[in-house]
Order: sequence, then structure tokens, then C-alpha cells
Amino acid sequence: MSKIFASTVIAFAITLGLPHKADARFDQSHSLFSKCLSKYVCTNKIAKNNRGQINYSSWQKDPKNLDLYLGSLAALTEKEFEKFSEKEKEAFWINAYNACAIKAVLRNYPIKQANKYNPPNSIQQIDNFWEKEKFKVLGKDHTLYDMEHAILRTQFACHDPRVHFAVVACAKGAPEMPDTAYVAAKMDGQLEDSLDDFMSRKENLTIDPSKKLIRISQIFKWFPLDFSEAAHLEKKNPPPSDDEIVLVYLKKKYPNIIPKDTERVIYSTFNWELNECK
Repeated sequence: MSKIFASTVIAFAITLGLPHKADARFDQSHSLFSKCLSKYVCTNKIAKNNRGQINYSSWQKDPKNLDLYLGSLAALTEKEFEKFSEKEKEAFWINAYNACAIKAVLRNYPIKQANKYNPPNSIQQIDNFWEKEKFKVLGKDHTLYDMEHAILRTQFACHDPRVHFAVVACAKGAPEMPDTAYVAAKMDGQLEDSLDDFMSRKENLTIDPSKKLIRISQIFKWFPLDFSEAAHLEKKNPPPSDDEIVLVYLKKKYPNIIPKDTERVIYSTFNWELNECK
């Protein structure tokens, strides 16, 4: 084969988009997941008062791109993953959790009522939702439980608790699902937006200055120790109470909103109704 002919064949292959080494790299823009979110996450323009809720009914009929994205999470090797920056790893696991949670709902949609203690369309009606549903990520089986507690909390949320407001538990009491994937280059701004959006909802933060108290989401009650480092209380002796950690964190985060003399915290009932818009 002449050099000229060989060069022509290579150029033609590249033009056709045939596989080559660069194409095998993981898509750090998470574009497939963003494509899904932009199509099936509702906005106020689409469904009033349903911003950040999900159209599961329509998504269930068109799962191709979500399945392709989940396939890319499964195919990525741990060796390649270790080359990621810390922000890329953080974005990867946040998106992995959210995509797998959505897929778990789609596997069980429409949800059948199994108990009378939760809303009929709640993920709490799905048997062992967090422990039973399994997904292949980095070539290994993972549940939503171990993604949240063994990875997201221990590696990321303990240093930056804003992560708790980026992972979405498919419930109306949870943070809103964004209409685009998390990406390393925009991570800080995206996490800040997710926390601010969550705290702007009256069911997640109400202030009663006369009683020197605030009422906030159960999420703070479930994971108080994850806020201790950000509140600079992780080394305090004697250790602070859970409520003290949460109060210090929120006062530092929102000094112009939460009065300095606030002394008490009350936690709202969590809304487990499915985060669905139709």
C-alpha cells in the first residue's frame, strides 16, 4: 500500500467517524444525561409549580438515551476513573446516583401501593428501593444506598455538604432535579445553585424571629455530622450537638437571612410523594 493511499484511507476513516483512541474517552460533559434531563425534567414554563419534577410517564416510553448513559457508567474502568480530577469524580457520582435513581423509578413505574403509611405514588412503596435495585457502575454492582453512604457522603459530602442538595431521592421533599447534568468545570456554581434553590422553598426554611427558631428540612436532621467540617466544628471539644452544627452552618451560609440570635431548630416532615409532573 502506497503512503499516499494509506493516508487517504486514514483520513477517510476519521471523516466517517470510525473509532479511534480519542473517541474512547469518557464524556465529561455527561451530554447524554443532560439531553435526557432537558427533555423530561419539568420547568415552570411547562408545568406551573412543578419545576424540577420529572415526567416519568413520558420518559418510560423513551429510555434509550438514559440506558446508553448508564451503559457508559458501567463500561468505564476503575483504572480510567482514577485518572479523573476530584471534581470530575464528584460530578460522576452525583450524576450516577441521580440517573440510577430515575432508572429505579422507571423500572417500577407506575408505582403500586404496598403500604398505607406513605403516599401511594412514593418510592417508599417500592420494596427496598435503596438496597435492592442494583446498577453496574465502574464494572461493579452498586445500590443507591452504597452510592450515597459509602461514596458520596464519605468522599464528598463530608467536605462539602452542598452535595446533599445535588442528589435527588425522587421525592417532592428532596432537592429539585436540575435540567442539566453536573460537570466538573461548573461544579461549584451548580452546587451553590442547588442549595440556594432548595433553601428558597418555604417548606425547607421558615424563620420565626419572635421565638428565635427556624424550621428546616429533615435532610439536615439525617446528616448533621456531614455539615460539621463546613461549620468548622469538626474538632470542637466537647463535641457540639446536632442542632448546633446545623445552626452554625446555616448562620455562616446565610448571615443576611438567618438572625444571629436564632437558638432553636425544628425539622419539617419530609414529603415522600414522587417528584412527578405530568
